[in-house]
This record gives sequence, C-alpha cells and structure tokens, in this order.
Amino acid sequence: MKFAIFQRPYLSPFITAAFAVLAITGVLLFFHVKNGVIVTLHEWFGWAFIAAGIAHLFLNLKLLLPCLTSRQGRSALIAALCLAFILGLIGLNHKGGPHRRGGHTQDSVTISQDNQGSRAYENGHSRFRTH
Repeated sequence: MKFAIFQRPYLSPFITAAFAVLAITGVLLFFHVKNGVIVTLHEWFGWAFIAAGIAHLFLNLKLLLPCLTSRQGRSALIAALCLAFILGLIGLNHKGGPHRRGGHTQDSVTISQDNQGSRAYENGHSRFRTH
C-alpha cells in the first residue's frame, strides 16, 4: 500500500508547506535568530522536503527528462550547480565556525594565561581579560 502523502493530490501542497517553513526558518537562521524551535523545525522540515522532493521527482520523471535535455534546461542545471559550488567555496572561508545550538556552551570557551598572571577567556567572538 502506498502512503497517501506520496500521491499527487497530497504531495504538492505538502511540498509547498514544507518550502514555506524552510524559507521562513532559513531567513531567521541567516540573520542569526536561533532557538531550539527554529532549528528543529528547519532540520526536520528539511528532511521531509527531501523525501517529498524525491517522491515528486519519481512521479514526474517523464515530464522532467525532456526539460533537462533541452538547451535551456541544461543551462539552468549548470548555472544552479555552479552557484552551489561557488557558495560552497565561500562557506569554506567562513570564519564563524560551525553553528552550535543554543549559542556558545561552556565547552567552547578557551582559557589562556599570560606571563603577568592575567587570564583571557575567549569564546570565538570576543575576548575577556581578568587581572
């Protein structure tokens, strides 16, 4: 028996709703508005979007293949892959390090001591000194 969600009448509205959730939470994450709800929604709707997208591809494969074999389709596919590659390279140069849930934890703080006995607490974004 097929899952009802993977049939055309349910799949398109589900993909639309998942895209809306991903778009909203993605914009919030881009502007560093992070909390457990936003991150959790973004991650789990991302997985649901992938599953629904794969099902959508299989259901519409006969319609999709002629689009991808056309000159415009190949150009659009190459442009999207180039953009993903370039943005990936930019991401490799990102100085912020991996994003952590809930902000900085105690584990991410580095403590160092200089010759005069003052300590510096560094959490990746700022540095605090004590004397």
